[in-house]
Amino acid sequence: MKKIVNDDFKDFIALLNKHNVDYCITGAYAVSFHSKPLELSNGLSGLSENEIMKHRVKDKYGDITAYYIGIDELIRNKGIVKDLPHRVLRKGQDDADYKTLKFFKGKKRL
Repeated sequence: MKKIVNDDFKDFIALLNKHNVDYCITGAYAVSFHSKPLELSNGLSGLSENEIMKHRVKDKYGDITAYYIGIDELIRNKGIVKDLPHRVLRKGQDDADYKTLKFFKGKKRL
């Protein structure tokens, strides 16, 4: 299965790396990273920036180095946000992400 890589996003990550910016990919890209074979921080509920950065995972986005939120932190965040009232329009996706991440936690990625 061919991974889909967004070239603009890949270029953005390359610039972050080039300029030694401390970052961590969250959201949909992190869900994809943790729940599929190897294939982003805008306010995560209940998690501090220090917590996120301490447990981030170094891997690849396409062929460049990228840093992703850790799976435990992502599951914790999804478990919180899936029940927030203002997320009603995303509730189905948040629930699906939460269940998917819990299923893939601890499984070896290809």
